[in-house]
Amino acid sequence: MPDGGDRLLLAYLALEGPRRVTDLAAMTYLDVSTVSRQVASLVQRELVERRPDPNDGRGTLLAATDAGRQAFEVYRKRREVELDRVTRDWSAHERRTLVHLLGRFNDDLERDQSPTREAGPAREAQVPAREAQAPARETQAPPPEQPQTQSPDAASGGPEGNLA
Repeated sequence: MPDGGDRLLLAYLALEGPRRVTDLAAMTYLDVSTVSRQVASLVQRELVERRPDPNDGRGTLLAATDAGRQAFEVYRKRREVELDRVTRDWSAHERRTLVHLLGRFNDDLERDQSPTREAGPAREAQVPAREAQAPARETQAPPPEQPQTQSPDAASGGPEGNLA
């Protein structure tokens, strides 16, 4: 079974399809050298394969193999069972609130870590204003009651939520 970093990369490939190393690095906010090492391990274990990029003969795409997709699904199912066990005493409303808040957190984190974010003093000047808003965010009510359509681990909106 792949470990933490490997699971994240395998999840992106299993869910999003073939990608270049540089794309995986950007998607996961990891250094290209780190992704390359982790991918080498996944390739060695035959969970990921390298393919020629049909759009660029010089490039290589990484793709989850059948064994890689199966390993990802096994882990995801185990994680869903674990999360269901941990939250078994929670009401449906509490689970929806968790999904909502984790989704919001991940959206804010994504926006904050976006490559287009401002850098330097202008960015630093914005931080105190955002921190001042934090208490108001904590008191915001969750969305109105709706039927739950996803398990709490799907809250992140991305593969990492399924793999945490």
